[in-house]
Amino acid sequence: MTRANDSALFEMWARRCDDALAIVDASGIIIDWNDSADALLSTGDARPGLGRPLAALLAEAGAVDSDEIIARLWDPSFREVEVSLGSPAGSPRHLALCPTRGEVDGRRYLGLRIEDRSAQRASEEELTQLASFPELDPNPIIELDLAGTITYMNAAAELMSDALRTTILRELDLRLGGLPTSESRFGCELRCGDAWYELRVHRIAEWSKIRIYAQDIRERKQAEAAIAESMALLEERVDQRTQALAETNQQLGREIEERRRAEEEAREASRVKSVFLANMSHELRTPLNAIIGYAELLLDDLPDDLPDDLSEKNRDIGSILSSAQHLLALINNVLDISKIEAGKAEVFPESFDLAQLLEDVARTGEGLLKPTATLIRCWDSATLGTVFTDLLKLRQVLLNLLSNAAKFTERGTITIRAVRHEEPPRVEVTIEDTGIGIDEDGLRRIFEPFAQAERSTTRRFGGTGLGLAICAEYVRLIGGTLRVDSSVGVGTTFTVSLPLAPSPPGDERPALSRDVDDPDSRP
Repeated sequence: MTRANDSALFEMWARRCDDALAIVDASGIIIDWNDSADALLSTGDARPGLGRPLAALLAEAGAVDSDEIIARLWDPSFREVEVSLGSPAGSPRHLALCPTRGEVDGRRYLGLRIEDRSAQRASEEELTQLASFPELDPNPIIELDLAGTITYMNAAAELMSDALRTTILRELDLRLGGLPTSESRFGCELRCGDAWYELRVHRIAEWSKIRIYAQDIRERKQAEAAIAESMALLEERVDQRTQALAETNQQLGREIEERRRAEEEAREASRVKSVFLANMSHELRTPLNAIIGYAELLLDDLPDDLPDDLSEKNRDIGSILSSAQHLLALINNVLDISKIEAGKAEVFPESFDLAQLLEDVARTGEGLLKPTATLIRCWDSATLGTVFTDLLKLRQVLLNLLSNAAKFTERGTITIRAVRHEEPPRVEVTIEDTGIGIDEDGLRRIFEPFAQAERSTTRRFGGTGLGLAICAEYVRLIGGTLRVDSSVGVGTTFTVSLPLAPSPPGDERPALSRDVDDPDSRP
């Protein structure tokens, strides 16, 4: 039960009853009370009892055996517990603690109605001493002799019905099992029709008689019924919320299971796709490699000084070779992206001379340039030194970036820069062009698979939009970062930044040992 629920329950009690009310939890802590209870137990501070043990508060107020009082409040055999408290004025106060015991959501609570009976006890004492004036008491008083015969009834008792008086005497007989033989006192509650009475019976030895006090407690019973109704309503609300939470948990469990099955199906579909693409790429690359090989052989066999009719055939063979190489590059890109998506792209680091790699990439890229474009090299071979990373993946990234720069630069310059930094240890390779540039929308999705800057660019320059996505993933796999800056009509700059990892001992593999143009050498 939350604090908000406690307060709501207590406010419901307070609205229905003017008596002093308090709520105590299973550990004996007062978790709420109304102003009337505050006035009865307060020591002067503003609501000092909230959050404190009831036993400690009673002890401070002068109660004896406060722990025993708390134990009786939880005992179902006690309908009420009377407490005598000291008073600064010297006159003791008498309180009646009437518990309503309940349990909500597995937690026990006491709803206490606190009645100040100081005046009543004083009146009873006075009536005991002044037995000749019982007419002054507004409550019914009946006196019997030791033989059980009614000897006196005050005016209030005279107004009682015969049925109520008979019920009181029968209850007295059942309670006593006969008349008491020594001084004693007990109390009980009695219901007759719609009326409720609290009976307090005194055996007065020196007067040899029994006096019965009957007090109308109908309002108290109505308040207790309201408390019980509120407790039942609160328990019902807790049950409803518990059931709703259980249903929500079941629905969440079903959704989690459905998502798990969907993920398994997606992984299986990705695996099947990867197997299919690997098989298909192998089947397609075999005849393409043969076409490329035969086209190259035909070109090599033709002499330089050809007649016009053979020159035309030479150009046709060149077109066949170019188209086959382009188709092979597309197939390789599809295979690479499928490996990346399946998480099967592996990294094979080795030591190599970075300047030698850049020179090899530059020589390859020069064959891709437009006649009106120029390639500029800008690095210091002496300071670049060696790096330890995946040679093939880095070469593929740089060739792809250089190929893109050549494709989109009709005229102007393409610059390859490389700088080694010591703090932190890293190397940066920049490929900058003065081509058409990329707008902001294109920059936001430039590294997404199958993304192009715009449709007109695709129609004009071709491509699948896989190259930059592969570059971004490969740079990430080898531990680096890929950054792009561009302005429309000004040009584009791609920067690859790689951390400088130390080479392992005994690594003597030669740099640039594999040919990036060989499809079978791709990871």
